[in-house]
Amino acid sequence: MSDPAKMVNAAAATQAMAALFSGFSQRNEADTQASVLNQQADTVGKQTVQAENAQRRQARQFLSRQAAAIGESGTGYGGSSAKLREQSAIEAELEALNIRYSGQQRAQGLRTEAGFAKDRGGAALLGSGLAAGSAILSGRGTAAEMRARLARGY
Repeated sequence: MSDPAKMVNAAAATQAMAALFSGFSQRNEADTQASVLNQQADTVGKQTVQAENAQRRQARQFLSRQAAAIGESGTGYGGSSAKLREQSAIEAELEALNIRYSGQQRAQGLRTEAGFAKDRGGAALLGSGLAAGSAILSGRGTAAEMRARLARGY
């Protein structure tokens, strides 16, 4: 006849291994998600640099056309023409900086999500370790109780 206490201990060990496997799987999944989010953040950063550079190129072209138009008009580059060119340059720079800021915010949001994913993975692994320990302790307690009852004869 097999010892029921050994069977209880084996079942507890199986539960513990299943809990640990689940925790490691969840952590690996969270690590993968964090890696993807960090890659997306890097991509957003590169796209932002490209968008900012494109904005600056377009602004230089616009300002050059504007200067040419002012020159052709014969009004000169002083007075209101100078103010117009100055305001156009300021607005172009502001647009480029807004593009940069927006991209940095999106990238930081993705990196923050990646950090949260890593934290979830660590918490899942910790939780699975606690569940495994609980399963082992519970199984040992049940096995000890069974042995005590068998020793008393019931």
